[in-house]
Amino acid sequence: MIQVLLDFGFLYNDEKIFEAVKPCENLEITGCFTHFSKPLDKSWTSIQFSRFKNLIPKIKEINPDIKFHCVATNRFFTL
Repeated sequence: MIQVLLDFGFLYNDEKIFEAVKPCENLEITGCFTHFSKPLDKSWTSIQFSRFKNLIPKIKEINPDIKFHCVATNRFFTL
């Protein structure tokens, strides 16, 4: 079992991220998480959080029981 870190920052490309989290035969993805690179920048953090939320339905197609977590130094979001 593994958990996957999703990077929604500078090199963001949701197609590549989605391809990266597709399960291999010998791996079971149990969780996906991200952090916010500039938590004090509300505008940038909102963009990153939106990208994270938009990818969740695609990832749940792989495994509907996957857990999601994201964190910032100064704010927390509940999914």
